[in-house]
Amino acid sequence: MNYYKVALPVPIPSLFTYYSEEQIQPGTIVRVNFRGKTLQGVVWERTLPEEFQVKPILTIYQERISHQMMRLAEKLEEIYLHPRGMYAQLMVPPGRLSPDIKKFAPTPEGIFCAIDGNETEKKLITLLLKVPYTKTYIRRKLGKRIDYYLRKLLSLSFIIGFEEESKLTSWSGKRDPYLFPQIPHAEIDIEGKNAAEEIKKSLGKFSTHLLFGVTGSGKSFVLLDVIEEVINKGGGVIYLVPEISMVPFPYQLLSKKFGNVEVIHSLQTRGMKSGSWERLKRGESKIALGPRSALFAPVKNLMLIVVDEEHDLSYDQETSPRYRTLDVAIERAKIEDATVVLSTATPSIETYYRAKKGEFALHKITRRLNNLPLPRAAVISMRKKKHLISDEFARALEEEYARGNQALVLMNRRGFSSYYYCPQCGYVALCPHCEIPLTYHKEENYLECHYCGYREQPPSVCPHCDSEMKPAGAPGLQRLVESFRDRFPDLRVERFDADVGRSKKRARQILRDFYDGKINVLVGTQLISKGHNFPGVTLVGVFFPDLLLNFPDFTASERTFQLITQMIGRAGRTVEGKAFVQTNFPEHHAIKLAAEQDYEAFFLREIELRRKLLYPPFVKLVRILIEDKDRKNLGEKSRKIFELLKDFRKRGPAMAPFKKLAGKWRAHIFVEFEGESHWEEFKKLYRQNFHIFRGTSIIVSPSQVL
Repeated sequence: MNYYKVALPVPIPSLFTYYSEEQIQPGTIVRVNFRGKTLQGVVWERTLPEEFQVKPILTIYQERISHQMMRLAEKLEEIYLHPRGMYAQLMVPPGRLSPDIKKFAPTPEGIFCAIDGNETEKKLITLLLKVPYTKTYIRRKLGKRIDYYLRKLLSLSFIIGFEEESKLTSWSGKRDPYLFPQIPHAEIDIEGKNAAEEIKKSLGKFSTHLLFGVTGSGKSFVLLDVIEEVINKGGGVIYLVPEISMVPFPYQLLSKKFGNVEVIHSLQTRGMKSGSWERLKRGESKIALGPRSALFAPVKNLMLIVVDEEHDLSYDQETSPRYRTLDVAIERAKIEDATVVLSTATPSIETYYRAKKGEFALHKITRRLNNLPLPRAAVISMRKKKHLISDEFARALEEEYARGNQALVLMNRRGFSSYYYCPQCGYVALCPHCEIPLTYHKEENYLECHYCGYREQPPSVCPHCDSEMKPAGAPGLQRLVESFRDRFPDLRVERFDADVGRSKKRARQILRDFYDGKINVLVGTQLISKGHNFPGVTLVGVFFPDLLLNFPDFTASERTFQLITQMIGRAGRTVEGKAFVQTNFPEHHAIKLAAEQDYEAFFLREIELRRKLLYPPFVKLVRILIEDKDRKNLGEKSRKIFELLKDFRKRGPAMAPFKKLAGKWRAHIFVEFEGESHWEEFKKLYRQNFHIFRGTSIIVSPSQVL
């Protein structure tokens, strides 16, 4: 009998012992029974028999994860304190797994066993003469004792085991709603060429590079040059983008130049995922492209990991098992001797700080392609203005429309208005699960919670005083679109947000029409602020980016600066562009410096503020998020955890900014670490007292604290 430690996708920091009659290699994917449920796990190592009763491994699959990926799972467990079994599941091939020998059939010699064999052998061969069957089906028909005869007849070559090829398909960009037109190749300037050459020199060993270039500077073409060198050397590439909507642009660039590019993301069919995984594993394809899940693809001879738009919050995995894509990319690159390139026009404060310290090689590109100037941006105060659209922006829009150009407008607030209320008694319609005001969506005529997805019809009268209820509060995207259509009836104005994006057909049509110049003004949320290259856009509007500044989050200014800078960068990709930032806080440094596109000045101010307040990168921050349906239980659990942390520097406990979400009350405690010794003590404390922390979320290095 063989005993094995198996890593399972359960929130318990332990490996679990199972037995099998067969020899199993580490990394093999198996199926076992765990507390009455059948779970998929990964065999980690051989072990000795336990004193307690050990359960058997139910199914052994052909598929395995590599030794390098097992090391990565162990490292992520050390960094984030989530069990390695949960990380290992991210590395398991997607789609249907194949049992170790999928189907059995008799050989010509074995057919004689139906005549000369014993009774059990005759039954087995007779069954297999009809059609090849799986081991599971044979056991169901003839009983578990048939395993002995299967092994015996296999060893005598009287039966054979064989695999069936599964249907492996490929992703096609034609099916994607965010499809770009043909993209012409651009020649990078001397700064871009120097950056590419320096990165190429590091290939074949671990290193991390920050490619910091202004918007429109051709960073994608610099990356293309480096990738060509990797492919020529027989290496593999992982190219990460923050969101699925950003896949088509690099896909068209890469597939045009290198052929097969495997796209990996959650909206693919099972056949597409399995096909991509297999082709990468065999080395038939060299490039994996997609959002953060593509980071775990089995790319053969991995030499380069690209993290495009590295600053983007979408790279943070916010459900269990939690991780930060940048950290995982660096850890995988260390294990496989690969190079990491972080590409962005607005680096995160922590990333730029590490580059300044010399941890990352820094490559700057300060000019746009073809020496085009950066868009001229103006900040417009909206404090005493009654209309949503300023006169300055309206005049600029009329001028650009007369020239045949287009405008792109960002307002990062969905819906028509931020709440629905009674003017008489002040009643506000709240989400019953989150205690947050429901947003009014006029076009669809419903109230929606943007945090848990709850919807209801807007009440015509107040449930308390029977007065008429009305939309109120901060205006949303739908109201802004209505204002544009009222003020500019001759222009075609469309909106693009998550509500529109739910219909692929409608999303595709709107983007196609905008690319083709049929839409004059496209108004959208941050979905339009990144990854798009609209050649006809010469005017950009950023309306009320103040929403982010009001959040009680130490990264609020950073997110505001990044959003404005990225959005301004959408203008003037073929001719000189202009931008307007409409805000109620025109004097705020994040807004002023973003309009000036002065990242260095913003970084110096922000890093000094974090130094004084002891925020990352000057401390390692761990957020302990405690949730409970009962508010009293929440308080008791928070106090227990707080007392347990008496020897650590901490802040809290306090209610989270969103104190109730999806029916659960929320509180948090922040623990600060300035040295690795205290961090090791915390890990030990956590593992020894796991039962107290059960039901809480340990978030290492949080990018936001809401």
